[in-house]
Amino acid sequence: MKMVSAGMVLLVLAGATALRAADRYALEAPGAVMAGDAFELKVIPRSGAGRDGAPQRVKLEFPAGFIAAGAPRFLDLQGEGVVSVKTLPTVAPGLYALSVRSAGDRRVLGMVDIAVERPAASFSLVPLRRPFVGEVGKPFEVQVVARDDRGGAVTSFHGDVNLNAAVGSVSPAVLSGEHFHEGIAVLSVTLTATNPADRRNRLEAVSRKIVEGQAAPARGGVDLTIKQVEGAR
Repeated sequence: MKMVSAGMVLLVLAGATALRAADRYALEAPGAVMAGDAFELKVIPRSGAGRDGAPQRVKLEFPAGFIAAGAPRFLDLQGEGVVSVKTLPTVAPGLYALSVRSAGDRRVLGMVDIAVERPAASFSLVPLRRPFVGEVGKPFEVQVVARDDRGGAVTSFHGDVNLNAAVGSVSPAVLSGEHFHEGIAVLSVTLTATNPADRRNRLEAVSRKIVEGQAAPARGGVDLTIKQVEGAR
């Protein structure tokens, strides 16, 4: 399968020249999206915008399983247009092409590729310091990776994640989705307590987001050795 970065992808295909309407468009979309999730598609005129500013009607063409909000077949564009698009949970992982065509002669005016991934089903949490022994009240860095049901990294995951501790609490309590890059986030966390009997605590992550077709949010955790700070009671 052709790999596509989860960053923004931009591809422009030129149509025949015209003076009174845009003859080519840039399409902007995320490089990847989870099956069952939604995204925004921007349609931006790049040339031949028209002397009189008249709108141009274009036809949206999406693969099966991609649905535009309101299910419009055509867009009347006078400048930039934005379409909300969702993918059905039945869409198979792979690379798909979205395009706009001339409503009249069906010339391709713009196209963009987007990869569909399996949705995030779990998280793996790993302290960056190895071997790891933490202390109550002292921050440490942990890596959080969003993974699908086969264990692969979900590069398009950017959802907020709740953080919890089996004993006491954890700060911060929420990992913001903006920290994820290619499905991986690194953050500094602090645990407020530990089990005095065995000096163990468990750090857990639970997604706040459930995409269409999922029965439960992604979750995961890691068991940690956490010492009580010397002199603390």
